Amino acid sequence: MLHNSGGLPSGEQEMTNVKITVKAHGPYLVNGDIELFDSAGNLFPKSEHGYALCRCGQSENKPFCDGSHGKVRFQAATQAPGTDAAENATAAAHGAAT
Repeated sequence: MLHNSGGLPSGEQEMTNVKITVKAHGPYLVNGDIELFDSAGNLFPKSEHGYALCRCGQSENKPFCDGSHGKVRFQAATQAPGTDAAENATAAAHGAAT
């Protein structure tokens, strides 16, 4: 759920009870008490299972994932900074041996 705790500038909101997971070569998985709006401000129907949001840009059901990332062999193994996997991916991208 988004709310303004009073400590944020006017119009700013903070998220509580929200988890966003970046799937390797796949979508963003968004879970928690959230509201999802389109660019016109219309609310998407609530999902008790969360949302899988397209990251590859190929979904026929944007903003939702439809599995197209597998068909187009989308590659984006994003890892959090400071993890061994992130350091290995950075080194590989720069042509260094790991």
